[in-house]
Amino acid sequence: MHGTLYLDVQTVADRLGLDTGLDGVQTRIESAILGAQKAVESVLDSKFVKQSWTATYFLDSTAYSSIQPNGLYRLELPSGFVRASPALVIYYAGDWNMSTQILLTDTTLYSLDLQRGVLSLDSTAFKDLYVKVTGESGFTVGTPNTDPAVQPEAIPDYLTEALVSHVGVVLDVTAPTNRARESEGVYQRAVEHALDVLAPYLRKRGFMIRPVA
Repeated sequence: MHGTLYLDVQTVADRLGLDTGLDGVQTRIESAILGAQKAVESVLDSKFVKQSWTATYFLDSTAYSSIQPNGLYRLELPSGFVRASPALVIYYAGDWNMSTQILLTDTTLYSLDLQRGVLSLDSTAFKDLYVKVTGESGFTVGTPNTDPAVQPEAIPDYLTEALVSHVGVVLDVTAPTNRARESEGVYQRAVEHALDVLAPYLRKRGFMIRPVA
């Protein structure tokens, strides 16, 4: 099995009533977890894997919308699941190559939604400036699937719930003998439940500024 599992196999087995002692069941669950993770990553436009990144934005006042919430520039960071430590490093400058960059230290001029990966900046202070953000996102894991003693960093409860719901759907799709018509509605409701759980954490692309570099 290739890939990092962010959900415990036994947790899934208990929830879905599966016996991991049966031949091949554990492997199928692991595969389904990987598929569920891909589905949730796609919905949230975020990655589970821990990563470091730097992104540069231009806060164009001409394109700025007056209906921007609270008069703020909202910057879409490269991923949600932003880590609180190390803290984001934010620079601003008047030129695109940041040759005159200044470190932003006034915490009253910005706010951060860690889960969704959204940085909000004061629209007056940063008008027509370039902003460079460096940070980390995702969850820490050990060497995947090679050291049973190394457990993945705990993910939030809402992600666990959404993943478990998606696992059942992936298992159904990959099982050619499990095509009962009655099960279709069950799995459809599972997907709807997962989307309901994830809804508060969507990145909401409307009226957000994306990186230029």
